[in-house]
Amino acid sequence: MKTFGRGMLYSIIVIVILLAISFFIGETVTLPWYVFIPLVLIVWGIAFYQTKKERVNN
Repeated sequence: MKTFGRGMLYSIIVIVILLAISFFIGETVTLPWYVFIPLVLIVWGIAFYQTKKERVNN
């Protein structure tokens, strides 16, 4: 469950960053699928890695 929570948190952070970039440049930021899918996989991979690392340390 911690992986899901972290993954959602990191996804929200990425969305906020993209919204901030869009706000500052004043245009819509569009991501093609070949950028979006690896970005999602990286975010969830980081969440999984951190949860796994936390389990090993405890």
